[in-house]
Amino acid sequence: SQKSRTAKDAQRIIGGILAMKYPDWYQKNAKLCAYIEELAANDSFAILLTGKPGCGKTAIAEIVFDHIYAMHKNDSRFSYVAISADKMYGNYMAAMNHSGSERTAAIEKAERYLMYDLVLLDDLGCEISSDASASYFARVFSMQYEAWKDGKRNRVIITTNLNIEGIASVYGSRVMDRIAEFYHVITLTNDSWRMKNLKQVRF
Repeated sequence: SQKSRTAKDAQRIIGGILAMKYPDWYQKNAKLCAYIEELAANDSFAILLTGKPGCGKTAIAEIVFDHIYAMHKNDSRFSYVAISADKMYGNYMAAMNHSGSERTAAIEKAERYLMYDLVLLDDLGCEISSDASASYFARVFSMQYEAWKDGKRNRVIITTNLNIEGIASVYGSRVMDRIAEFYHVITLTNDSWRMKNLKQVRF
């Protein structure tokens, strides 16, 4: 069927890009790539990539995002956003400075980032940490959770340096419970490629 061919094409292309750009990494992480490719081939998914800085989370997320965007870029109804958690929260804080109906609309937009058809949220946990930011992201995840319970499906991929316990500590156990219900949580255990390539001169 057309749907199954599209799914297989997605797997082949995403895997091919990873193999071409990061051959050594791809060879060591073939099973991980196959798992992510399988998820990305679906009409909807929610993926949370966790791991230390430099382990490949953002590189994988961007390849998945770019491929799916390319498949839908000619569809004017297809909504998408790629944004860092810091920028996302910054937009919310900026929205708070508006007034009247403009303020209401800006806040609503800032709280609906996870409702787009395709979402890449990068570096969750790297935003300015405060009770206010934790409350904001709790509302964002709550909105997505309620929408998914009502049957809405989209494609979301999130990266974070936080582990499961860290997410619960920063955003609360309620957010972690909701992530656990709908998200495929994938932990990357690779060492930082940046540190491997570090050129250090001693005098």
